[in-house]
Amino acid sequence: MTAYDDLWSGTALKALSLLPVALQDQAEALVREICRSPRDPKYPPSVSNPRAQVGSAGPVTVVFEVSLVDNLVHITAVYRND
Repeated sequence: MTAYDDLWSGTALKALSLLPVALQDQAEALVREICRSPRDPKYPPSVSNPRAQVGSAGPVTVVFEVSLVDNLVHITAVYRND
């Protein structure tokens, strides 16, 4: 298993694979941005899960959690929101 696989939950990876390639690229770019600055206030808490945060770019939304212990990002869901 690679670090990339560790970053994504199985559910999020499956959802990512179902997106068109252009949206997969957009989601992956958003994840790279989130990983650079996961505590940025532009990523608000998720309404359905207060431990999770939400990032959006165009028609893609990524839900993620940040570990309080080691500040690692874990992608839990990817949505197409158009």
